[in-house]
Amino acid sequence: MATADAIKTPAVDLRAETYGTFEGSDDTAWRNTPTKFTPPKVFTKNVIALIIALGVFTYHTMTYDHLLPIFLEDDQGTRETISAIANGSPLNVPAGLGLSVQQVGVVMSVNGMIALFVQAVIFPLVAERFGIYRLFITVSILHPIAYMMVPFLMYLPSSLLYPGLYTCLFVRNLLAIIAYPVILILIKEATPSPTVLGKVNGLAASAGAACRTVAPPVSGYLYALGMFYD
Repeated sequence: MATADAIKTPAVDLRAETYGTFEGSDDTAWRNTPTKFTPPKVFTKNVIALIIALGVFTYHTMTYDHLLPIFLEDDQGTRETISAIANGSPLNVPAGLGLSVQQVGVVMSVNGMIALFVQAVIFPLVAERFGIYRLFITVSILHPIAYMMVPFLMYLPSSLLYPGLYTCLFVRNLLAIIAYPVILILIKEATPSPTVLGKVNGLAASAGAACRTVAPPVSGYLYALGMFYD
């Protein structure tokens, strides 16, 4: 009879480890003793070098931002004094540009617009064209030029003062605004593991903040000391 055959051959074999659509699995893998986890080294040589580079960068950029308005507003030397300085040592620049507070405010506003243009337009283009590491090397080599240009503005005639000043500001913003995100990107890429990225970023931010704190008083003291001896 059909009923007897069904009893002899059940639909489910309870001795097997397969039930319907669920198949048995080998549990030996998760029963094995796990190996000891070794955390990756956080502060490698590349990470430390890039954090130092970030600290140096934030120090000299903060120094520039701190001294630029002072230099713009400082008393302008007479033509006789400037000629005597030029005949002696062109690196000796004891005078500023003699701008008024209102003129300095306009210059700083234009400087902000230049920075915005470089950040929004130029940086994405050059980063895609040249690559991050090549940009880092280039701006690191060329950065001193942006600072060496500024003192020589006092030798320009009054008709060329503002074109020369805005040229200096453009060069400086071009190099500084490219350098900062490039260094941050390189720090992230040099981090050995995403799990330690918070520690690396924390140390980098602390180093940058410390250098920003030290830069204004040190640069201001050295600037005043230089003016005193001149």
